[in-house]
Amino acid sequence: MPSSKGRPDVTQSGVTVADQMADQIMGNLTAVAIRKAGLGRLGDGKGLELHKADGTGKWVWRYSFAGKRRQMGLGTWPDVSLADARAQRDKWASVLTQGRDPITERRAEIEAARAEIERDNPTLETLARDVLESRKATLRNDGKAGRWLSPLERHIFPKIGRKPISSIRQHDIKAALAPIWRTKHPTAEKAIQRLRIVFRQGKLMGYDCDPFTVDAAQHMLGAVIHTPEPIAATHWQDIPDLFARLEGRGTTAACLRFMMLTLVRASGCRGARFDEIEGDVWTVPAERMKGQVGKCGILECRYRTPQWRLSRRVGRSVASTSSRSRTAIP
Repeated sequence: MPSSKGRPDVTQSGVTVADQMADQIMGNLTAVAIRKAGLGRLGDGKGLELHKADGTGKWVWRYSFAGKRRQMGLGTWPDVSLADARAQRDKWASVLTQGRDPITERRAEIEAARAEIERDNPTLETLARDVLESRKATLRNDGKAGRWLSPLERHIFPKIGRKPISSIRQHDIKAALAPIWRTKHPTAEKAIQRLRIVFRQGKLMGYDCDPFTVDAAQHMLGAVIHTPEPIAATHWQDIPDLFARLEGRGTTAACLRFMMLTLVRASGCRGARFDEIEGDVWTVPAERMKGQVGKCGILECRYRTPQWRLSRRVGRSVASTSSRSRTAIP
């Protein structure tokens, strides 16, 4: 008998000699023989086996590829008949004779079919990421600063993110957000807002989805009276004492002192550069301002703040720790 790749125990078709001998002993199957047979492994020939259990079974095709034994599931019995299992075995045996691994080829076919389906009916998560990609130019730092997808990644994608967009109903959205609708309402509201954008954009892109689905889910979740609990602010009378106590306590404390003197948000102060300061004027670049690109802040996304001598000393004192630093607050 011819060998495969120098191995005397493997035939041209990739079936081992031991398997062939077992098939000869066990014989070809028939539908009647399968029904009458007891539990266990039933061989049909050319590597095809039925692993029979109580009332059911699993079709397996055993073969060798690149010197390694492999087995490929062909479905469950009796859902997959003996004739269908043989047809599948012959199909993949033909692939094997062409020098290709049947399991790898089947996996590629499944992925190609899934990609074809997603082109016309993407999953919610795929569509949401596509929508974010199309909106990046209007978001701060490409949407990373505000973590645009964060509410969806945390509360929506794990539950319904893999569902095709056309199959999502208001009940699905309601079930996903109900656990946080009253306990973490601001986060749930952000998720609803993002979903509404995704569904609206998806409809414009020609997909089978309707923003009304999100509106209906919000109606089903019910009204919530949310009273924010802001972090207690420091009284302005206590600012001088706090400012003094922060001196010499590291970069974070220096940034806070810089904010006190300039009245600029933390995002604007972090990474402030000396080349942004000219005389007594500090121009904060748009990329460190809050809001959408082209719509944030005042004076075309940059504003100017009186730069007190003390605030400049704060920046220089921190920068002095590194002779190569170009930032006022590293």
